[in-house]
Amino acid sequence: MLGPKNRKKFSLINSGILVEILEKYFNDPDSIDESEINLITSCFDVDLNNNSKSSTKTSIDGNYVRDFGYLHADINPIKENVNIINNENISAELSSNYLDKIGWEFSHIRDRSERKWFYDHIENIEINIDKNQKINLLKRLIEAENFEQFLHKTFVGARWYSLEGSESLITILDQIVSDSPNYDSINFGMPHRGRLNVLAHIFDKPYSEIFSEFREENINNMGSRKIDEYLRDVKYHLGAKKNKGSELFLYPNPSHLEMINPVILGATKAKQITNNKSFGVLIHGDAAFPGEGINSEFFNLSRLSGYNCNGSIHIVTNNQIGFTTNPENSFPSLFATDFVRGFDIPIIHINGDDIYSCIKATKVAIDYKNKFNKDIVLDLVAYRRYGHQEMDDPTITQPLMYEKISNHPSVTKIFSEKLIKEKILNEDEIGRIKSTHIQHMSNSNKPIENLETSIWPGEFNFDEINYETSSQSINIDELEKINKKLYKIDGKFNLNKRLKSIFDKRLKFDENLKLEWGHAEMLSLASLIKNNISVRFSGQDSQRGTFSQRNAIIWDSTGKDKIRLLDRFTNKDIYADIVNSPLSEMAALAFEFGYSIIENKSLIIWEAQFGDFVNNAQSVIDEFIVSSQPKWGLDSNLVLLLPHGYEGMGPNHSSGWIERFLESADNNNIAIANCTTSSQYFHLLRAHTLMQKQSNPLIIFTPKSLLRHPISSSSVKDLTSSKFKSIIKNRNVKNANKIIIGSGKIIVDIMNDPDYKKLSSKAELLSIEMLYPFPKIALKKIFDEHRNTKEVIWVQEEPQNRGAWKFMRERVDKILPNSTALKYVGREPSAATATGSASVHKIQQKRIIDCILK
Repeated sequence: MLGPKNRKKFSLINSGILVEILEKYFNDPDSIDESEINLITSCFDVDLNNNSKSSTKTSIDGNYVRDFGYLHADINPIKENVNIINNENISAELSSNYLDKIGWEFSHIRDRSERKWFYDHIENIEINIDKNQKINLLKRLIEAENFEQFLHKTFVGARWYSLEGSESLITILDQIVSDSPNYDSINFGMPHRGRLNVLAHIFDKPYSEIFSEFREENINNMGSRKIDEYLRDVKYHLGAKKNKGSELFLYPNPSHLEMINPVILGATKAKQITNNKSFGVLIHGDAAFPGEGINSEFFNLSRLSGYNCNGSIHIVTNNQIGFTTNPENSFPSLFATDFVRGFDIPIIHINGDDIYSCIKATKVAIDYKNKFNKDIVLDLVAYRRYGHQEMDDPTITQPLMYEKISNHPSVTKIFSEKLIKEKILNEDEIGRIKSTHIQHMSNSNKPIENLETSIWPGEFNFDEINYETSSQSINIDELEKINKKLYKIDGKFNLNKRLKSIFDKRLKFDENLKLEWGHAEMLSLASLIKNNISVRFSGQDSQRGTFSQRNAIIWDSTGKDKIRLLDRFTNKDIYADIVNSPLSEMAALAFEFGYSIIENKSLIIWEAQFGDFVNNAQSVIDEFIVSSQPKWGLDSNLVLLLPHGYEGMGPNHSSGWIERFLESADNNNIAIANCTTSSQYFHLLRAHTLMQKQSNPLIIFTPKSLLRHPISSSSVKDLTSSKFKSIIKNRNVKNANKIIIGSGKIIVDIMNDPDYKKLSSKAELLSIEMLYPFPKIALKKIFDEHRNTKEVIWVQEEPQNRGAWKFMRERVDKILPNSTALKYVGREPSAATATGSASVHKIQQKRIIDCILK
């Protein structure tokens, strides 16, 4: 239908919309309305009003078949395509290439050269598979099928989310690995369905180990020989690695299905930045692929300059069902893959029962990814032979579908019969291959006395986190040199007037200069880069800073140039990437997590625009950041900056949800800080990076209104004469009878109040700078120094059911002298985090401070 002259028009308009209209029309002409007809006829020389479904088929030409053959191809192994084209005008060659077991969906791509590449490649690629290769293909299918059947028979009642019905996935993955010898590493991400099969047959995880995990025996011989450390996650979430030409990594993944995808993207980007030639292979489920919003975020990230890792290969294991939900209730479009067309991504639909088509489609996908450095999707149309998991009965909800599946031969049987027909093997030879493999699995299903787990990464550590001992001082001369190099701007550069005033002030460097938060931060980052530590800093508006406090990149006022200030300290091996992220939290944070597990000796920072926005990434925090070490032994040094503080800006710009992080903190899995001064923040970033121990994520609740506050701005002298402290004594009272404890902004508000001078001279005011690990020893030492203390007050600006109160109460109570009472001062419990009224906020805040100062 679309000849060369029309293809040009097609590439200049919203091709995705037109494709959808044309798809609907060719499936059912009556399904499109007059406005859609007018849109098509205004762009192309056709008259849809005078065409019927039957007449359309008689007028179909080669151009139409090339562009829309995927709508008519035989791609579904358990459902006949009612739109099969039988037209004498279509050549046998065209029919074989475009209307057989592969549906090539690429006509929506805007780049004409890419479309031409597809035409040429599809019609000219030769797939030559010799006898030995065919036998090996069959052996792989037999291994995949036998493995699943062995588990059914041997471990009755267990669950593992079988690959059965999609065994051709193994041949596709084999092809990707064998056709990518020039890559240093391949990073795989996949959900739980088929994972054990992939672990066994792509990553060579021993059958004996997999079977032992089912039996859960010899627990004390696993891992570090402690029962509590055996299989901290279910066996179908675990990772693996393997050296096979390229280094293969299967990253651990929780049941949050598609959550791993941006993690793989981040890990791949981190490897590429250190000159490791790497790419990602991502396996999806057909219901989750369009259903999970993180995929749209992920594809939006994947072509942006700070995130682009030159394309991934995506495989949708299309079971044509989601748990018990039919496709029409899972997504509104024709295919589960339709949403990626808007990202200019080609899609190849493959009949999962046809192994040769799987090989051809995979080769084309690899060639496309290597040629254009873009994502490509393989839609492996197959089925799920049994239920969602092994104890599920799918006939309850899909009786007709599963009646058809129960009578449908497996892909192994189909391919076996093909090889018998080709006289490559006979039935007896195939039977011997099967029995030999079954015997191998039976021999592996025996207890092994000294079995060691191959769980990757698998090192479970609970090292103490101590930022005080790892904090390093810096002398004033070194800091002054860094400051001058950072802020000295050539007069030819047209610096924004406001920034020029700020930079001029920062260049007047002496020991009395007050370092605002952003100034101290930039000095800290520059000092680390100068010491050969790379920095990646990302988030919404991070280059300038949400509150114009950072200005890590400055722009010439005439728009001609820009300067990346931290690049002044980099070299060929050390980078300083300050990245403005898209308006995404979940995928963006997951990307940085993936990046940080590879570059865990660099400083990797993700900043929320406001602390509350981290809500949109809560699953990433729960499933990866706070639990990846205890679940999988997977280390990350990621730093989260969450602007936190109550200024009357409402429930969505106040709280970084301190309580959630504290509830998730244990076994030294993370560190949680709430600094009150710029010098503390300066030293904390350095201590985190310079610490000689396992990597841990660090959560820092950063200020908003305190960014330029005189009390929070440390002098150069204070900074150069100090290190990080977990607790700050703000008054240094001797023999106090009252101790007030708080964290963050509320402490500054108290000290800044006009009535602060009225606070009893016998009252100490402590700032808890490191909330977790809880500074138990340091705080108990302070209590012991004040034997006459009658009461200890915890003060916070958050509501009583939020903030750090519950966490602190449990721990402070245990170290208080018996005669000392612990009291709470703060807002009343509230279902909302904060008020939206500035006036109400001021009244509430004043009430809290007056209660402390009375």
